[in-house]
Amino acid sequence: MVYDKHRTKNLLLHLVLLITAVGCGYKLAGYEKGEIKNAKVIAVSIVATTSTIPKLEWYVTDEIKTVLMRNFGYVIVPEQEADFVLNIKITKLSTEPSGYTTKKYKVYSGESTYAVLSSNRLVMYLKAELVKTISKETIWSEKSIIEKELYNVDSDPFVTENNLRSAISKIAERLANMVYTAALNKF
Repeated sequence: MVYDKHRTKNLLLHLVLLITAVGCGYKLAGYEKGEIKNAKVIAVSIVATTSTIPKLEWYVTDEIKTVLMRNFGYVIVPEQEADFVLNIKITKLSTEPSGYTTKKYKVYSGESTYAVLSSNRLVMYLKAELVKTISKETIWSEKSIIEKELYNVDSDPFVTENNLRSAISKIAERLANMVYTAALNKF
């Protein structure tokens, strides 16, 4: 990657303006379509799932928005103000046992060794599309995205939940990079 001082300076300026002007709902204060030259303005929408993972949609949406803003300089706004909308749907979610360790436990007659789950694989099935807001034209779509990520299982459920959230963030970051590479760089 070639270091572009002007582009980095411009990105930092936009980021500072965005951070100081962002309020609830990722709306840029005083923003009108077309006013910010050279800024790519999109919205990210995720369809609710019936997952048992609390706040799953929020984690995925937030991570994608963060990656698009931080890595690629996009301005995130509500759908009605966006030039493009990234629609994401999690169609299926599963966890698969992936690793075991052995633990020794004391029982009445002595010691016994048991296999204990040490890691899971999170498998997320997604659909994604990028749509032009005004014309409703689909710019890019992918109907069968399968992302997998390992995470450690701990005897402490809070540690396991944190590891799961980290796995979700990694999947969401890869998805954002995929969208950027496949579609957004066409502009």
